[in-house]
Amino acid sequence: MKLCYRGISYDYNPPKVESTSSDLAGKYRGVDVRFRNPKKPLVLQPTLDLKYRGVAYRTNAAIPAEAERQTARPEPTPVPETVAPAPTFSLQQRMRELMFQNEVAIRKRQQTMLNRLTTEVGLHVDVDEYWRQFHRFVEPGDRATYAPSTAAVS
Repeated sequence: MKLCYRGISYDYNPPKVESTSSDLAGKYRGVDVRFRNPKKPLVLQPTLDLKYRGVAYRTNAAIPAEAERQTARPEPTPVPETVAPAPTFSLQQRMRELMFQNEVAIRKRQQTMLNRLTTEVGLHVDVDEYWRQFHRFVEPGDRATYAPSTAAVS
């Protein structure tokens, strides 16, 4: 096929794809279509040397049977004899963490309630600077019962 690109003419011979016909038939936009499959892959796949879980292998390469037997066995890896136990926390440490998380949740809730109140009242003041002054007013005895109710939206 004679082609011309930017004033340069050349002959282009596209490679012919060998295909096999199959018994499958279908319709595409109302026209009967016969499906054909290529005999060889159209694009050559690269040969790569890879390693998976300690086993080396090569992609898309003919491997002799002897080499295949050698690479099929994974290399033994030494197992550490002493395994460090997972750190365990004492009950007091866990209680301290839970109390701190509860206190942080209470402070966040107080800050959002204060922000909502200022918008409802119509104040145009940045309340984020002042909310620390108000969170002290929750008494320590009330902290046990100070939690959002299941019916409340806030």
